[in-house]
Parts: sequence; structure tokens; C-alpha cells
Amino acid sequence: MTVYDVIIIGGGPAGLSAGIYTRRAKLSSLLLEKTILGGQVATADVIENYPGIPEITGYELSKKLQEQAEKFGLEIRYAEATGIRVDGDEKIVLTNEREG
Repeated sequence: MTVYDVIIIGGGPAGLSAGIYTRRAKLSSLLLEKTILGGQVATADVIENYPGIPEITGYELSKKLQEQAEKFGLEIRYAEATGIRVDGDEKIVLTNEREG
């Protein structure tokens, strides 16, 4: 079992942003996503209300977020988080694949 400082559940814009910030802070970080990175925003034809970006497709925005997160070394795994177990000071994230 791998030990991480941070496990992020969900790979939408908030999860990917969290991964960018935790990795920039030099924390070992894993992001779990059960379907597609970017979440629902990845399916948007046009996004016109994202700060600093006048217009972009959801797919393009999702790819940019993923690329930036991976640039900082965020580990991304496709798995569904099914629960969290507390064992003393440790929090163990359960997935449809294994414990992590």
C-alpha cells in the first residue's frame, strides 16, 4: 500500500486544481477519477466564464488542467473511490480496485 500526503477524489477542475497546488507544495499526491478528467466541464462545447480565458472548449480546458497537474508530478489513477476507513492516524481510501 502506497502512503500519500493527499488523496484527491474527483478529477474535475477543482480536483485538478487541488492537485496542482498540493504538488507545488511538494506533497505526495494522488488523484482518483472514476470516468474522465475534467468532470462535466469536459463535455461543454464552449466555456466563456472561466477567469482569464475568454473562450475555450471544455475538452481543451480539461486537457490544459491535466497537463499542468502532470507537469508538477500529480499521480492520476482511474478508479472509483468507494469509501474511507480510519485506522488510528491513517485514513485509507478504498477503491473498486484496492486500498490506497
